[in-house]
Amino acid sequence: MEVELFLEHGITSLPNVILKYYRYLGMDECDLTVYLYLLMFQQQQNHFPDIKAISQAMQCQEEDIYRILDHLTQQQIIAIKTKKIDGRQDDYYDLTCVYKKINTLLLQKKSQSAIRQEQTMRQHVFSTIEKELARPISPMELQQIDDWLNQNHYSADLVLLAFQQAVLNGAKGGIFKYTDKVLLSWENQNIKDVQQAKLAIARERQYHNHRSMQWEQKNSMPSLQVPLFDDWRD
Repeated sequence: MEVELFLEHGITSLPNVILKYYRYLGMDECDLTVYLYLLMFQQQQNHFPDIKAISQAMQCQEEDIYRILDHLTQQQIIAIKTKKIDGRQDDYYDLTCVYKKINTLLLQKKSQSAIRQEQTMRQHVFSTIEKELARPISPMELQQIDDWLNQNHYSADLVLLAFQQAVLNGAKGGIFKYTDKVLLSWENQNIKDVQQAKLAIARERQYHNHRSMQWEQKNSMPSLQVPLFDDWRD
């Protein structure tokens, strides 16, 4: 079959991550094609192919291949290294450098995404608190919120939950002081996230409900009627 004849020429396997991010690495289609040829030769156990062989395969000038290889090297996509085999020094193209570049790229994208998310959550905290107060946040209050988020490193969700507890407990006058005390209390309990904080709130509510029921039961018990001595004689 014709397909079998084609497959006899072999298959060059390219990781999808390279195909997905090559443009983010400053590569164009020519750079990618040369990289593919280097990969093809490497999979054929030719780790340092002749420039002429690549130029003939791509039907372009050798000068263009030199230029592309230099660009790939400068961009740290590939590297020319030397290894000792049977007492002789052999050069080879290290094609794994690209993975380090992609890893750095992904870390940068993740960091940028985290910064954008942090800015969004920060704005959400400000807008939520302003809406609850029905007025703009004062400079001192703004500084307090900033300290919670940046100095104390409380999460935005945790700050909003503590603020909500202050509102629910009617601390309108000193709502920021109350919020600060709630956050400090959670920190002393080693509470790091909203889920842990909600469990602590539920436990505290259950405790207060239990104490309240005990107090109600105690005060609702009928007083013991002790008969007078005259009644005993009847």
